[in-house]
Amino acid sequence: MCGISGIASYSSRPENTKESVEKMCKILHHRGPDNTTISSYKDAVFGHNRLSLVDLNERSNQPFENDKFALVFNGEIYNYLDLKQELIQNHQQVFVTTSDTEVLFFGLIHWGLELTLKKLKGMFAFAFYDFLEGKVLLARDRTGMKPLFYSTKNSKLIFSSELKGIWCLDEYRNLNDRFLSLAAFGEYEYSRIITALTNVKQLEPGTFLVYDIPTGKSEIEFYFRMSDYVSEEKFLKRELQKESEVHSEFENIFTKTVHSVMAADAKMGAFVSGGVDSSLCAGIAFQKSPISLFTSNVVGKHSELENSTYLAKVLDAELHQHDFTPDLFLKLWAKTTWYYESPILSHPNAIPFQFVSQLANTNSCKAVLTGEGSDELFLGYPRLLTRRLDKFIQFPFTLITSVYKKVPGLPRYLNLDKNNFQEDFSKLLTGYEFSEKEVKNQEVYGFIKDKNNQIDQAMTLNMLERSIHSLLWRNDRMGMMHSIESRFPFLYEDVLEFAVNLPVKYKVGNSSKFHNFKHPFRIDKHIVRKLTQKVLNEKLAYIQKKGFPVSGLMNVQVEKDFFKNGFLETALDLNEKSLTLLKRNCHPYLLAKLASVEIWGSLFFSNQSMEEVEDRIMSHIKMVP
Repeated sequence: MCGISGIASYSSRPENTKESVEKMCKILHHRGPDNTTISSYKDAVFGHNRLSLVDLNERSNQPFENDKFALVFNGEIYNYLDLKQELIQNHQQVFVTTSDTEVLFFGLIHWGLELTLKKLKGMFAFAFYDFLEGKVLLARDRTGMKPLFYSTKNSKLIFSSELKGIWCLDEYRNLNDRFLSLAAFGEYEYSRIITALTNVKQLEPGTFLVYDIPTGKSEIEFYFRMSDYVSEEKFLKRELQKESEVHSEFENIFTKTVHSVMAADAKMGAFVSGGVDSSLCAGIAFQKSPISLFTSNVVGKHSELENSTYLAKVLDAELHQHDFTPDLFLKLWAKTTWYYESPILSHPNAIPFQFVSQLANTNSCKAVLTGEGSDELFLGYPRLLTRRLDKFIQFPFTLITSVYKKVPGLPRYLNLDKNNFQEDFSKLLTGYEFSEKEVKNQEVYGFIKDKNNQIDQAMTLNMLERSIHSLLWRNDRMGMMHSIESRFPFLYEDVLEFAVNLPVKYKVGNSSKFHNFKHPFRIDKHIVRKLTQKVLNEKLAYIQKKGFPVSGLMNVQVEKDFFKNGFLETALDLNEKSLTLLKRNCHPYLLAKLASVEIWGSLFFSNQSMEEVEDRIMSHIKMVP
């Protein structure tokens, strides 16, 4: 929806603070090109870049304020009409706009922060300033759909929707050397806390921060953890229900959700990949009203255009497509990295993704539905379905290993215990951010007697607290690169609660057919496919998952001269001999990953221009079949 930024400080000169926030708003213009407003208060300055989706009138511009409070807000509150009615009935509140911003503003005033956060259904990141108390409150939604970065360095609170909004100020433009190696691990977009900048963090999803301006002190508290959704009563109820009853409940919840998420006064669209999740979202959306469909045709062996075209035919809808060819990966690598704010490693499909966003923008859309979250909620990743088969698949190796382990010293020499030292080191650097949560996620299902079933159920919580964050990072940055807001029906609160308390037997089905070579005779996202079959048809319901593959890092050939006079050469103190050995000894894929880190580092920490980096790419990197 927007970009928010601001600074609160007891001692900073107001004119200097306003100048800094002006810089922040300028660099975040792509997040909200419809309006930019900067407001100065006694000890704070708030800035807002607006992408107008609900109540397009200028009366809903932000900061939203009165003589006691001020609010800047990024996101959508989907149940705002219900909350608005509650405020009218119980507090006789008078409203002058039709926006969700005003509802949030008065909700915070009448209900306070914690109660308001518990009432909200939607995606959001906001800053709320209480003039009399001298406090600024920051909050982020439950799953992290909307980003929020902050720093409390030198008794000054600074916050921004994007890392660039803080990076653009000279005093914050310092690489956190401790986390440099995480760039090559692709960890920045997975972590929900750390960043590459010294003294700058992400506000963790499900938390709020209270900053006291006079003292410069801050506190962070959780208002929500994913495990809070777990209910023994609801789980056991669904465990005992007839399958038809559970499927009917899901249909009612998801249909209502999609229609709620479509709320907007601006033109809506949908990103469709040809997969079951985005197809279902589009199919249910069309039950309410036709919307525009957008897809990427990754030209060549990875193309899924046939599936997207078939969906459009079934819906009798126009499909807008962008043809993504391998050469575009190199041409847009640097520019996409700038908006992505992290090395492009985990999601090389971010590059074609941003072209689809551009296509939506060109066709006057401002918001789109996406299918993200379904795989995490309903076990759509092949690795999750085959977990229990590991001991059978690995039996021959296990037998050989047991023999080798009888030889003293050999197990350690051959690493027969399969220790993943890179993963262990990554966990250490991130402070074991997810390790403790994984243990607790299994513990909350302690009412399930079978340990394997506990693990299966906990997988959804684990995925919602790790992998989904990187996908939301991709969707937010690549959408906002072209001022497009992504909306996620599968991550709506009612759907989350349903899936977290849904027995695995409804998520994974069995089949007499081979179905998928990655998990033969096992059907992933069974309940999602059944609903898709009902809403659309059987063919679209049982399309196999491809995961938006592209010709990317695996197809990149990097010359050693690409790294000359660059970010890594300086950061790692490399010389000509080192670069030669790097090229000679590194696997091409690792070299490509390092090239992605080099591009990111050159743009953000070596002060190289976009043109300089693009020229280095085109001169020293090639795409190979």
